[in-house]
Parts: sequence; structure tokens; C-alpha cells
Amino acid sequence: MCGACRVTRFFRNVLFAPLGFTLLPWQEQVLRGIYGPVDQETGRRKIRRAYVSASKKQGKSFLIGGIPIYHLTMEDVDHPEAYGAAAAKDQAAIVWRAAARLAEANPLLRQSLKVIPSTRRIVRRDGAGFYTVLSADGDLQDGIEPSVALIDELHRWKTAKAQTLYDVITRGTISRREPLVVEITTAGDVYESPICWSEHEYARQILEGSVRSDRFFAAIWAANEQRIKEDPEYWKSREARVEANPSHEDNGGFLKDEDLQALAEEAIDKPSEQARFCRYHLNIWGQKVDRWMPMDAWQKCGVQLRPLVDRECWIGLDLSKTTDLTALVCLFPDREDESYDVLPFFWLPEDRVHQVQKRVHVDLELWRRQGLLETTPGNVLDYAAVRAKIDWAAETFRLQEICFDPWNATSFVQQLIEGGYRCIEIRQGSKTLSAPMKHLLEKVLMGKMRHGGHELLTWNADCVSVKIDPAGNISPARDRLERDGKRIDGISALVTALARTMVRPRSAWEGGFVLI
Repeated sequence: MCGACRVTRFFRNVLFAPLGFTLLPWQEQVLRGIYGPVDQETGRRKIRRAYVSASKKQGKSFLIGGIPIYHLTMEDVDHPEAYGAAAAKDQAAIVWRAAARLAEANPLLRQSLKVIPSTRRIVRRDGAGFYTVLSADGDLQDGIEPSVALIDELHRWKTAKAQTLYDVITRGTISRREPLVVEITTAGDVYESPICWSEHEYARQILEGSVRSDRFFAAIWAANEQRIKEDPEYWKSREARVEANPSHEDNGGFLKDEDLQALAEEAIDKPSEQARFCRYHLNIWGQKVDRWMPMDAWQKCGVQLRPLVDRECWIGLDLSKTTDLTALVCLFPDREDESYDVLPFFWLPEDRVHQVQKRVHVDLELWRRQGLLETTPGNVLDYAAVRAKIDWAAETFRLQEICFDPWNATSFVQQLIEGGYRCIEIRQGSKTLSAPMKHLLEKVLMGKMRHGGHELLTWNADCVSVKIDPAGNISPARDRLERDGKRIDGISALVTALARTMVRPRSAWEGGFVLI
């Protein structure tokens, strides 16, 4: 029997049936998504981390409460350690009570498991495994080695101790052969829990196709945010409630729409309650940071590039030394139909890949194996690799100019100038970047910015948000990139190149350096 069928039958017949519960379609979807994918060579479960987000009161506690019971009794794990973790002790107790109720309801489970309420533990009677709870407001245990960890209401993980517990749990799984961390939450506030917001954004990017991972399962049930902005009646509708509540009666669940409608009507009568209703019952994040790039339009531009050899080429360059990506983008305008082809390259120091990967929560190692990310030895980037790519571009294309962000670039650019390249400094303020950013958005919406589906560049595009000055000029909002685990280096290089391809250079080339 496949893993997906085995786990759903266990939940349906062994855990839920004795209590008269029904395994809901959304719960089955989550279980199959986590336990179904298997590595064909090793036979091991592929999924190592899962993020599940839905509105309140969906029956999440019994879903995640059943996972440690399944883990202790059905999976072939050497001395399993299962942990249920929450930001506070009372929250951790909710999932534990659900697990204890499931374990005690079935006589067969009572024969193999012992529930110990005084210490909130469930232990195997043969002494070979256990399930217990942890909380960020309790004592932390550095030496744990979870084979399964359940992190409940992640949006409440706000404190430094919560971050420490999160690190202890996730890093403690490294020694396990087939670990699993399941995060489950309702929408929070962007500025309250950086942990949850980062995980939510990564999950959203996977669901929308901005990034790919065969080790991460994502499921988000929420009302359509764009429609909430555009249609003042949508958030009040049954349609929005059905989208955000997988246990809604229209989805085969137990939540009655009349109960949710009553909450919506209260929010209509009290406008101050609208944000709370949208957050808790439509699963919409508070103080949401708007993405600039419409990713559906960007994805449609992921078509094959046109032939590039011997075409006019402008290079956009965004340099870094250690933790940021270095990006070089070759941009090829097609004057006939006013479209563009985009050929990007990215670098990181080899010793920094793992460190940066933990900050940005995307699979940089996978992109390196796929050739989308290049590395140089050591912990500081060797610009010789970037110079070699520029020399290659000059031999392959009709290289016009190298457009660069001056940050970290002075010495390297001087070497390029001495080598005979024409280098153009592009200031990184709104007055300089607004026009090329608006031009880029226009071309994407028109389907005239071909990028070949490059996954790392697509992730960069998804990370861009903008700020607007009093004159209406836009530029990338960089102040929260590090905190949110985002990078926009490839898009910065693209915009830098676009600033020059939009116009034919009119100034005389004197000394190889032009400032605009």
C-alpha cells in the first residue's frame, strides 16, 4: 500500500472512526501531500517540511494531533521522538489533548501506547518512543532529536525564545534519516512573527510556481486578496468564506455558513472588526506587503528565448561580496516588435551557500545543481568568474554597454574600463529607476519580456515590493529584504540594464565611463 493510502486509512479507520469523526477532504489532501511523494531510489518519504494555513476552527488540532500517533505506531523509525510545540503552554496543551483523546479512543492503540496526563506525554509501552509537548514560554531543551515535530499556530511565535525553540527543533532533525516538521497556522500580522511570515511567503511562492521544492509541502486556504482590494463586496460573500474555510459545509465539512455569515454581518456593522474577520475567518494577513510584479503575467513570459548570438546586448550588473547574490543579466532588445530577451547569471561564494539558504528559505543547493547558480571557492566571491562571463558575452554577442549599480563595484568596474569595456553607472534612486521599472512592468503585462522560466530570476521577481516618492516615482523597497529573507538582485540587474536599452546612448564615449 502506498504511503498516502496507508496514512489516510489509519486516520479514517483507526483514529477518527472510534470518535465518530469523518476525515474531511482537505485533511486527506494534507496527509496525502505529506506522505504520498516517495523517492523512487530509496523508498523514503520526500517531504521533510510542511506548511498548512487555514482560518480558525477547521479541525486542525485533531489533524496534527493524529500525526504523532501514526508516527509512533506505523512508521519504521528507530526510537521515534515526536514533539508538539507552540508559543505558549496552553496552546501546546490543545494539540496534546487532541492526540491523547485519539490514542485512548481505540482499544488497539491503548495496547501499544500509554497516555500520561501529568507530564503530557504519550509513550510506547515497549519504551522505544514517545510524544511530548514543548512551548516557547517554558524550558528549552537543546539536545532533542525530533523525528517528527508539530508546530502549532506559528503566527504566535514572536519572541526571541520562540526563535530559539524553532531553531532547536528544526536543527535537531538533522541527525534523523527521514524527519518531518509540520507547521500549521492561521494568518498573522506581517510585522509580528518574522518566522511565520517567512514560511508563509515560501509556501505561497511554491504554490504559485515562483520556486520549486520536492521536500516542502504547502497548503493555504484563504480568500482572494486581490478581489478584496478591488471589490468591496467580495469579503462579505459566501464565495470568500468557502475559499478560506476548508471545513465549510460547501467543501464537505462541518462549518455552517450561517455561523460564518453572522460573524461577517457583525464586521459589517462594526467596521473596526473587519480586519479581525478577514484575518481569522478569511485567513488574510494583516499589514500585508504588496508584491509589485503580477506573477501570473511573469510566468506567462517564461517562454523560450529567441536566438541570441550576434545580437545587441546590454549587461546589467549587481555585485556583492558575501551574503547577497551577485547578478549579471544580459538583456537583448528586439527593435522590430519592441520586446526583450533576458539571460541571467547568478553567483555566491561556495562557503556561504548553506548560510544564505537558511536565511532566504529557498533551495539554493538545488539551483546550484541545476546550473542556475554558480559558486566560487571560499567565503568571498571571486569576481574573476564574473569577468570571465563578461568576456564570454563580448565574444558571443554584440556587447554595447555594462550598466552597473555602483555599490561594491568601483574597483571591478575600473578593471573593466581598462579592459576596453564601456561602463555606465546607474544611480539606484527613484528618479533613475522609476522609468525602467515601469517599462519592465509594462513589457511583462504585454508578454514581451522573455526570460525562459529561469527559476532563480522568477523568485527575485516575486520578492520585489516598491516604494513611491512624493513625485510618483517608484524604486525597490529594500529596507525589509533581509528581515523577510528575500533577494531581488537579478531584477535589480535587469532594471539597471533596461535603464540604458530604453534609449539610444547619445553621449560621446570618453574614457569608458558614462554617468546617468
